[in-house]
Amino acid sequence: MVKRSRLMTSAGRPRPSRLVTVKLSPSKAKEMANELMENYPEYSSSSLRCISWKYDAGIFKFLDTETGKEHTVTADQIAKAIPSFVEKNLSGKYNLFRGLDSVDIMDTGNWDADAVDGVVQEAIFGEVIYG
Repeated sequence: MVKRSRLMTSAGRPRPSRLVTVKLSPSKAKEMANELMENYPEYSSSSLRCISWKYDAGIFKFLDTETGKEHTVTADQIAKAIPSFVEKNLSGKYNLFRGLDSVDIMDTGNWDADAVDGVVQEAIFGEVIYG
């Protein structure tokens, strides 16, 4: 069973969220992941800080400042996380794209630091846990 979240209409009333499936080729997801990860370490958040990066190998190490644990993430893991992260945003579970539509979301130049941090969390934890 899929849990449905609720969105607010412009009049402030709740409406059922859409169930969204994102079809993204593995090569497009990998391209997006490589582009997104070029933003580190600058896009680090206070909860999940990029402490080591190897752009050529696509390997990034993050420190979870809430738990003190370190997590290593690859561009391949980010590529695998992108479809579910985008689906969760478009269906209303997350709101990290702030008004971008499904076409704009596919252009990583439109992703801000919160969205990039969110997809890293999706790759590490399977969900966004730090707002």
